[in-house]
Amino acid sequence: MECLHLPQRVTDRGLTYLGTLPNLKHLAISRIHFIDPNMNREYYTDKGLRHLAELKELSFLNIYTDNTFSTAALQQLRSELPNLSYLRINGTDALSPRPTRRRTPLR
Repeated sequence: MECLHLPQRVTDRGLTYLGTLPNLKHLAISRIHFIDPNMNREYYTDKGLRHLAELKELSFLNIYTDNTFSTAALQQLRSELPNLSYLRINGTDALSPRPTRRRTPLR
């Protein structure tokens, strides 16, 4: 399998299974956003993200989550995936360096 889109809830445990797909090149993980604020939103975390580092052929990764991943976890993932050319987390480019703010003079 080279392309996989998971529109359902994925947990850290589920990410361990994704790490067993050696030919996966394109992975998109989205999740259902819950209205109930008491519902557990920690479906996948830094711990689960580590399993994706086993996908050495992965070139495209798009993840939508209510959680945020640590900078260290994202840097580790980037360093372990040599073919990764597209990485977006919550709609933000996670491969580019942080954009610098342009200062505009006050008028």
